[in-house]
Amino acid sequence: MLRVLGAAPGPVMEACVLDFSGSGLRLRTPRQIPCGAPVRVDAQDLLMLGEICRCQPDHGAYTVGVRLSHSFTALAELERLNRALVAYSAPEPLKVRTR
Repeated sequence: MLRVLGAAPGPVMEACVLDFSGSGLRLRTPRQIPCGAPVRVDAQDLLMLGEICRCQPDHGAYTVGVRLSHSFTALAELERLNRALVAYSAPEPLKVRTR
């Protein structure tokens, strides 16, 4: 899933990964996305943030280039650890008696 971010967030759309490297993605999308637009790409256990650096028409769709700025992996494991931390109960505060 691809989501255009920013001051006026765009729609969520399906995107097909055509190519992937450590610094970027090449995707096929149904809509044109302006160069410079910040985007979020969600794929299974991976979250990537980046910026559109290229957008070209391609047989009724668009081929877009995304320059990645951040990639987060193992999101399921992170969620499991977060739930464990939330479930952890801290010791109860000391009760002070007043006369």
